[in-house]
Amino acid sequence: MEETRPGLGQRLRNNWLELLLLLIFVAAIAWIATTARGVYKAVAVVPTETPTTTPTAPPRAEQPGTVAATPQPQRDTFDGQLAARIATDLVDAGPRVVGSDGHLAAVGQMIGQLRQSAWGLQQQSFTVEDLQHTNIIARSGNGDIIVVAAHYDTAPVSDLDPDEANRLTPSPGANDGASGPAILLELARSLDKDALNGQVWLAFLDGKYTPASVDGSVQEADSGASALAQALPDNVKAVILVDLAGDADQRFTILPNGDPQVAADLWAVAEQLGYARWFVPETSAAPDSSVQLFADLGLPTSAIVDSDYSYLRTTGDTPDKLSSGSLERVGRVLEVYLEKQGQ
Repeated sequence: MEETRPGLGQRLRNNWLELLLLLIFVAAIAWIATTARGVYKAVAVVPTETPTTTPTAPPRAEQPGTVAATPQPQRDTFDGQLAARIATDLVDAGPRVVGSDGHLAAVGQMIGQLRQSAWGLQQQSFTVEDLQHTNIIARSGNGDIIVVAAHYDTAPVSDLDPDEANRLTPSPGANDGASGPAILLELARSLDKDALNGQVWLAFLDGKYTPASVDGSVQEADSGASALAQALPDNVKAVILVDLAGDADQRFTILPNGDPQVAADLWAVAEQLGYARWFVPETSAAPDSSVQLFADLGLPTSAIVDSDYSYLRTTGDTPDKLSSGSLERVGRVLEVYLEKQGQ
């Protein structure tokens, strides 16, 4: 007897579960394909790039009928606000009296920033009265050398403070010991190394001051300047000292014991930049002891130093006394002067 095959309807009723699962599977495949295509459009179409310049605000939309200008690459120049921030960080590390935690922290901070700016580094160690001191020297370029130097240590006491109760307190050293190094560190970031025809050395000097004496007085030792001067090679064509450079009431005059040509070149750059109001082409009344150390060795030396600073060696020498505009003027003069040597 021949077996009767079930009809289509009977087969559908007998296999309804398998058909339902098949439909669900097909729907799932279609959904996954559609979603994956959307994800690809959202992620893969716009490539991710590593930025090579500092991010800037997006350009404004052009008006109809105008032609968008081709963006021109610009190199960063000296930024006074960044220098002011560096000076504040140095002060925040604590008084930079040799042997103190603040001194050690400042050394680490300066070395770290110089490494980020890709300068060659050398530490010059020397001992004064059984205390280890450290000069930090950053180098870039080849050939004859221009040295720009600033001390980073602070007075161990505020012996010139108008309040006698504060005179045994270490000075914060915002202008006297932080402004100069801050300018040098910002120069390390902003200088165009390709424009230098020769070497630039940025020297961070220790030992401007001796530890406080028993009677609480402060002695200027200039031991870091002396150690550097004794170690310089014969091919140094200029030494420029930077000190007390960030005061809001800024005024620089030419030191009588400095090299006239180095000073004339610096002050000419200042005039070119429109800074003649602050870089006054007059001779100061008093010589500078650090300049004299280099001059005695026959090294052409000048200084950018404002000796008329009312908060010198007081507890009031704090970052709020600094001006980013003052720091920027000094930094721009040095930047143009150092890069001009390669033109």
